[in-house]
Amino acid sequence: MSKVDELKPLADRFAVTWCYDWAGGRQFLDGQADSIEEIDSALYEVKTSTWALNLEDAELELSKEVHRLTEDELGEDSEPMGMGDSAPGEYVDFEQSHYPLFEETMSLLDEVPESILEEAVETYFDTKGYISDYFTEEDPFEFVLPDGLHPTVKALLERLCAEEAQKLRDEDAAHELEIRLFDLIIETDPPFRVKLGQKVECSQEMLGKGIALLNGMPQDRSAGAHGRASIFKRWIESTKSSGHLVALAKGVFAGKEVDGVLAIAVFDLSLQESEKAIKSTSNGIGLFIGEDLMPQFIRS
Repeated sequence: MSKVDELKPLADRFAVTWCYDWAGGRQFLDGQADSIEEIDSALYEVKTSTWALNLEDAELELSKEVHRLTEDELGEDSEPMGMGDSAPGEYVDFEQSHYPLFEETMSLLDEVPESILEEAVETYFDTKGYISDYFTEEDPFEFVLPDGLHPTVKALLERLCAEEAQKLRDEDAAHELEIRLFDLIIETDPPFRVKLGQKVECSQEMLGKGIALLNGMPQDRSAGAHGRASIFKRWIESTKSSGHLVALAKGVFAGKEVDGVLAIAVFDLSLQESEKAIKSTSNGIGLFIGEDLMPQFIRS
């Protein structure tokens, strides 16, 4: 094996460690030493190529550099630690090519190896997290890609958006399943149980027009949520004053444990009145029990 062949692994390590704009915060993708030439006794000229991703500009950068190093310098196990660091040896030459990922520059991106281009797109969205920008406001699971993208970039974006859409559908289905979990004890005299999907054992006399199960507890610590809770509390007091029976509801309300003064059952309310009352709650969901005594899921 020649001396140049022996030094190739060291030169490759030098390329991936030092020969891209690491000080500018670039994300390294791939690199190697293209050639090693002995130009003097124990002094070698190393030409390198490295691919890096400029995350701020969404741009690939191909850096081609020339350095002159001794064998000892090539063998140094060093790496950049701060902005003031410089590579071992003598810096000779530099040129850089730029490849915007998402502009209509298909002829430019044709010069980029496909594996590099794929890694760049995935790295960009893994790091920046902008994939949601392609989804429409009308349908949270539908995405639209811009025209003029490079075929490889477009194919990758379609896959990433499809994966994100499936993830959103799964999360939505899990959320929908959770918010339909109701298993409550209504603290009347005597108390009775309400579970979605099961007939309620409650007298028609107590029922009146129907029963609304509402949760006016704040859903977070925001001022808006606490303001809505205060309004809901005043509504409860007004409802009691008008002669409606209001009882506490404890247990699982829309998938969450509740045990507070604003988780209630209000008797002798119609479905329309119950739906109107739900709009004043932070979570906007609840149950209505009508004449058939089967709890019905309602939401604002």
